[in-house]
Amino acid sequence: MAKFNPNRRTILSLVVMFVMAIVSPIVAGNALDASIATQFVGVPIADTPFSEESSPVASSLMLPGTNISRSEDSVSMSINYSDYEMINLTEAAESVLIFVNQFEYLQDANLKLDENWSRLEAAEWTFRFVGNQMGLYATVNAISGSVTSFIVRWTGPSPYVRELDSMTLQVQDVELSALEFLKTNNITLSHNSYYVSPKIEYNIRYLTHYVYSIRFFEVINQTLVDGNIVSIHLDVSTGWVVSFNYQWTFINEIPTHGIINKERAKTNAIEYIFEHSDSTEIFNVVFTTLLFKNLASYDSPVYQLCWAVYTDHSRFGAIYIDAINGNTAAAESYAMASLFIRDTIIDPLSMLLPFLVSAPIAIVAYMGVSHRIRKKRGQLMQPLV
Repeated sequence: MAKFNPNRRTILSLVVMFVMAIVSPIVAGNALDASIATQFVGVPIADTPFSEESSPVASSLMLPGTNISRSEDSVSMSINYSDYEMINLTEAAESVLIFVNQFEYLQDANLKLDENWSRLEAAEWTFRFVGNQMGLYATVNAISGSVTSFIVRWTGPSPYVRELDSMTLQVQDVELSALEFLKTNNITLSHNSYYVSPKIEYNIRYLTHYVYSIRFFEVINQTLVDGNIVSIHLDVSTGWVVSFNYQWTFINEIPTHGIINKERAKTNAIEYIFEHSDSTEIFNVVFTTLLFKNLASYDSPVYQLCWAVYTDHSRFGAIYIDAINGNTAAAESYAMASLFIRDTIIDPLSMLLPFLVSAPIAIVAYMGVSHRIRKKRGQLMQPLV
């Protein structure tokens, strides 16, 4: 009886099928990774109770933006606040006093302006008022005259300290209080905002120590906007607004067509780190996102569309790669933008996708080759006539 040996075609088929089974999950995994959009914390404002207070039109609290320029090398926006007419110190201080009079806990504070502390920076007045055993700090948009932030700090123990007990408000009640505050003061939010739902925080710098914190930030075309943040802190028992901060530059649209891909940005960032640090340090890229980054000063902002590559490197926490030309625009040891980016989360089905792709190929390969081998063996084992 002849001895069985698989022929070359059988061996070649087996090799091809095996290679396909190995390569397919790699290709599928890479495609999956490239398609994952940045996962931001919170939800779009359109899906929240605050949608009625959102608008595509600039709020009076926002600092003005300018037209975004697109060139072969970059997408950028430069702002010169000296081009705008601004209110004087007296007008701005009066705006603060009118604004804080709405709060019951400040109506008998007997606030006096500390003029030595007052200053105008960029397009914003900053003030300190001294009252009965407390100080009130506030900022005013110098172009519109709208109050953009305030916080109260007591020189002694605050008489409004709270504890977490049965009187602590539910999240829905806190949201209603925040919404009422926005409506009362005719404060609108960007329709591009993301909303971070109330979370309890403890800090002695707040009037009541325990507060509910609500935050909004901006995402346009999957691009995080640097510095655009609204935060509201509310008393956990009464819903009083005890601190408010509205820092926002109006931006309508960010063009993202024709940008380099995420993988190239990561590669360029890693190369930059190796060139400018001890190449023996082991580090990881934590996540990468598009960011409209202010690369200049607060007084004269210059925003540029970048890929922000965040790492756990000891010296380079973030590398900003120009999203058009791929060059390194800036590097920082720490980056606040990471607070609004969620760690990459892939659902179980996505994790199984590469294996689901490769399994049928492997099965077909096994069945096809096995059938061919059995058939060949059967032919060889037939008795010779």
